[in-house]
Amino acid sequence: MRSRSETGTDWSGVPESVREIARVIGLPQALTLAGRLPRVPSKPWLAYVYVPARLKLDHPLVAILGFADALKLSRIFTGEILQISTCSGVERNFRDRTVRALSARGLRRQEIAVRLDVSTYVVRRALEKPHIGDKP
Repeated sequence: MRSRSETGTDWSGVPESVREIARVIGLPQALTLAGRLPRVPSKPWLAYVYVPARLKLDHPLVAILGFADALKLSRIFTGEILQISTCSGVERNFRDRTVRALSARGLRRQEIAVRLDVSTYVVRRALEKPHIGDKP
């Protein structure tokens, strides 16, 4: 089964646990889910959710994804506890590339921080990190 997210999407750096979900609901929705699910207390890089056979409107999957995409997951992963990477590294790499691209366009650190809703410290650290082959 091919998903809409597999065509033309850069999957580099996306953990397999997120790819599996992305094949069902698309990469943007899978990344949204990974970022908003509760964390495993002893493993903060891991998120989890139980996928019931019958979805209720107050279920976390519905709240995060909307009923249609939650239903797609429910049909594929019924009765499972999904454990997926939070993708914090993917998000951080994207943010750092964006910081460098905005800086290259001439924006000051404070302007970048406001635009991306991060601290100037985060901007400074992103600009100081060594990087190879950024694509804007």
